[in-house]
Amino acid sequence: MATATLPEAPVLTMAEIERLYDGEWVVIEYPLVNEASEVLGGRVAFHASSRDSADEFASTSSAGDIAVFFAGELVSDLAMLTPWLVAPVG
Repeated sequence: MATATLPEAPVLTMAEIERLYDGEWVVIEYPLVNEASEVLGGRVAFHASSRDSADEFASTSSAGDIAVFFAGELVSDLAMLTPWLVAPVG
């Protein structure tokens, strides 16, 4: 089930996000990142079991920066090459 999160969503760490949304694709708007562009956490704007749903939400986001990733263990070897993506929008 796809779910958009309210703007008042709390800032979560990656460990919290992975625990809460295990097995789902997650979109974080304005993620907290370190110098190596690794996502440290943020506000979850959307989560779904379908990557297509997460990508569709991300493509319509008005946020300046987003992170899209799978919270949990990916089954496909190819999918493990890109477990998350941080990209500017616009």
